[in-house]
Amino acid sequence: MSSDQQDLPVDSAVVDDVEIGDAAAVGPAEVNQVVSEVAFGRLHPMSLLFEITSHVRTLLFPAAIAVFSAASGSGPGLIIAGFIFVPTLLHSIIRYFSLRYRIYNRELVVTEGIFFRRIRTVPVGRIQNIDLIQNVLHRIFGVAEVRVETASGTEPEATLRVLGLPEVEALREGIFASGKPRLSGDQSDAGSPYAPSAAARKILLTIPNQQLIQAGLASNRGTLLLGVLVGIFFQFDKQLENLFDFDSMARTVSEQTSTTGFYLVIAVAVVLILLLFRLLGMVWYLLRFHGYQLTASGDDLRIQCGLLTKVSATVPRQRIQFISIYRNLIMRWMKLASIRIETAGGAAAGNEDAAKSVSSRWFVPVLPEAMVSELLQQIRPDLKWNENDFDWQPVSRWASTRMTRQAVIVSVLIGIAGLVATRPWGWAIGAAALPVLVFLAIRTSRSKRYARNDECVVYRSGIFTRKTSVTFFEKIQSIRIDETPFDRRWKMATLSIDTAAAGPADHRIHIDYLTGDFARSEFNAIVRKASGHRSVFG
Repeated sequence: MSSDQQDLPVDSAVVDDVEIGDAAAVGPAEVNQVVSEVAFGRLHPMSLLFEITSHVRTLLFPAAIAVFSAASGSGPGLIIAGFIFVPTLLHSIIRYFSLRYRIYNRELVVTEGIFFRRIRTVPVGRIQNIDLIQNVLHRIFGVAEVRVETASGTEPEATLRVLGLPEVEALREGIFASGKPRLSGDQSDAGSPYAPSAAARKILLTIPNQQLIQAGLASNRGTLLLGVLVGIFFQFDKQLENLFDFDSMARTVSEQTSTTGFYLVIAVAVVLILLLFRLLGMVWYLLRFHGYQLTASGDDLRIQCGLLTKVSATVPRQRIQFISIYRNLIMRWMKLASIRIETAGGAAAGNEDAAKSVSSRWFVPVLPEAMVSELLQQIRPDLKWNENDFDWQPVSRWASTRMTRQAVIVSVLIGIAGLVATRPWGWAIGAAALPVLVFLAIRTSRSKRYARNDECVVYRSGIFTRKTSVTFFEKIQSIRIDETPFDRRWKMATLSIDTAAAGPADHRIHIDYLTGDFARSEFNAIVRKASGHRSVFG
């Protein structure tokens, strides 16, 4: 390619999401010139298989009906099958032959389409993550699905399904390293993205299977299936009763055992079910995080893990907005913790997309408590992290009193509702709830702690699952103080600190029940700190 061609300007304001059929947006000559220059890399030939598989999976149920009807010689079935499969096949073929990508002038440029062409440009500076997904079929053919994430939202800015592993590594280096992409034909340093060269990386953490099993035991992942099973039972209760005669089974157990033995059998069954759910949690952790490795490569953090579906995610260190440390009750007994992070525009909480979920919600699924400080300093080198050294500030001393009164009011309402529903002893439900709610109110107020130093703001809360979260002054987007009429009566206020993160850590720095004067003082101090960091970091 000539130097004149290499210097061809690409204006992201002109070609970002442009339908080339629109002559008013870009002239035909200019469009053709741009398209010829952005043709740098292309999808792997196996893309056809994975594209078709992806489309068919989304239409699995109607496709199965159509295929069954077509196999039985039904004319309408053949027509339905044609409407489902022919457009899918055409779309996949067109996308494979038309999609091209290139890094040009520090922009990722992706073009696709034959009749209606589309050119999308993504400035390299906006790219937050490059995530890779490899299921068993991907690994057989030596390819991976690539998702390019920016701060613009929860959906990938670009999805390349699929690329060969050398092309993946060249694309990632072009974006996050020098910004000068290596041509797809140059494989002098190419290698699997799951095995970068030892000279270019530093291993920060590996997780043995023993710790994954402990994390699965401590998690409620398997217990979540209980709701699904209950829903299935109520949805198909009649069918299950016909299949299993539960009344007969209960009578048989009661006849063969005494009353005490009957309840003992029930208790043993419940324990076995709970153990089964814990076992399922262990299996889930092993499948998702087997072979977990966190490495530092330049200024990037890379995660790779997975047994059946391998996931590789890249997170630039400087783009981490928020770090949260989780310790549930069982993990605290085992002296374990987990770490979640948030980057600007990341996936929202609850997003279970494999790559995005691993890179934020499950950034470090489990590690020994003793390694938390060291790892956080690797993630953020200027962070001096020792939770015992922070000057933790409690909420107002009247917070537990206020929350206890709220618990009493809720208990009275529960008692009234119970009395209306069940007389004359329905009020006992509220009476039984009262000590539990009061205990939770007092413990919740005591669990809230706030701290600040020259680098960051830290917030800790939670009774059974303790969450400790930190954000940094240069990442703060907004600071807010809220005071309700009840807050003013109790001389309290709520301090809220927001970043550009989207919330997969599921723990906001939103500290209520602070003393009003202290909240206003901290508000002013944080504003000064954040403004000073903005002037330094831009």
